[in-house]
Amino acid sequence: FNAIPDVPISSFDLDLPLPGSGHTARRWAALARWGGRDLSFARLAEGHVDALAILAEGGRRPVAGALYGVWASRAGGAAVRLEQRGSGRVLSGTLRFCSGARVLDRALVVADAAAGTPASERLLLDVDVTAAGVEPLPGGWRTAAMADADTLDVAFHDVPVVDGDLVGE
Repeated sequence: FNAIPDVPISSFDLDLPLPGSGHTARRWAALARWGGRDLSFARLAEGHVDALAILAEGGRRPVAGALYGVWASRAGGAAVRLEQRGSGRVLSGTLRFCSGARVLDRALVVADAAAGTPASERLLLDVDVTAAGVEPLPGGWRTAAMADADTLDVAFHDVPVVDGDLVGE
């Protein structure tokens, strides 16, 4: 998200205090301020700052300069699965309601573990959503209030995953 019409992105401070740091009011005030100016931008900014907080909690640093989102919807049974392919692992499947589908650099993606593992086991992956095999699917969910949040379904076609992509392990 490069800019809201007539409002440069540089006018927004996306470096918010982490949850639990004693500065909740400052964090909430920034989110409210963004929502008051542009709801779609606020949705994307919230996903970014939430992703940074999750990465910090998992003991990881974000990729420098990357804009993040959190994609975890399992609506309608749609999901992605981590699958073994030869000597490597890949993500395959479709996620619904991925805000920033065509504008983000990275997303924290909730994926089902490989077949044969308990259904309740899920993984959190830090995924380069500009990589080959990540396909935003136009024509998905739309709402006038969030039209500019670029919320689409996203298909993952054998997207390679390495150990370093796992968050929290």
